[in-house]
Amino acid sequence: KFSLEDITKCFFPCAGNTYWFVTTYIILMLFKPTINVYFRKLSNKQLICIFFLLILIYACLRITAGSLLGLYQGIVYYLAGVILYRFHHKIKKSPYAYALLGIIGWLGYAFFEISHLGGQLSGVMSTTIMGTVSALGIAAFFLYGKECDNYMINKIGASTFAVYLIHENPFLRETLWSKILHVETFQMYSSFFPLLACLSVTGVFVVCIMIDLIKKNSLNKLFYKLSGH
Repeated sequence: KFSLEDITKCFFPCAGNTYWFVTTYIILMLFKPTINVYFRKLSNKQLICIFFLLILIYACLRITAGSLLGLYQGIVYYLAGVILYRFHHKIKKSPYAYALLGIIGWLGYAFFEISHLGGQLSGVMSTTIMGTVSALGIAAFFLYGKECDNYMINKIGASTFAVYLIHENPFLRETLWSKILHVETFQMYSSFFPLLACLSVTGVFVVCIMIDLIKKNSLNKLFYKLSGH
C-alpha cells in the first residue's frame, strides 16, 4: 500500500529527499560557486584539515542517524574530488593502483558490514572510512586513466541515470531490495555478501538498462512521430 505522501514524493523527489543522490547533487550545484570560492582561498594543509573534520562530522552523523547524512556524504565526496584535482600532479600514479585501492576499500566495507566488528562503530568504519576510500580509489582510477572513446560504454553511460531513477523509485525500492533480493539479510548475516552484492547490483543494472533502451527505441520514437519531428 502506498500513501499520499509516497505518491507526492514521486512527483517532487528532491523536496522529499526521495532520491538522496539527486537531491544532494542539486543542492551542491546550487551552492557550487560559493563553495568553490571558499575552497580556492584555502591552502593545501587547510583543505586536508577540513576534509578530515568533515569525515569526523560524517562519522558522528552516521552514529546518530542524522537527517543531513546524505548531504554531508555528498559534501565529503565533493571535497575529496577537489583534493584529487588540486594534488593530481603530486599523487598521479598508475590508475590500476587506484583501482586496487578502490577494491580494497570496498572489500573493507563488506568485511565490517558482515562482521559487525566494533558494534555500532562498524557502520562508521564500513561506510564512512572504507566507503570513502573505495570512492576515492575508483574516482582516481577514471581521473588518471587513459582517455578513450568506446561506443558501448557511451551507450550504457547514457542510461545510467535512468537506472538510478528506476531502482530508487519509492514504489519499487523496498520491494526490489528488501522483498526480492533480501539485501539487508545478506548484508547482516551472509559471509557471501560481497559476491551476492556484485550479482544483485549487476542484475539490477542490466535489467534497468534494458528497460531504458526499450523506452528509447519505442516510446521516444513514437513521441517524435507524434510531435512531427
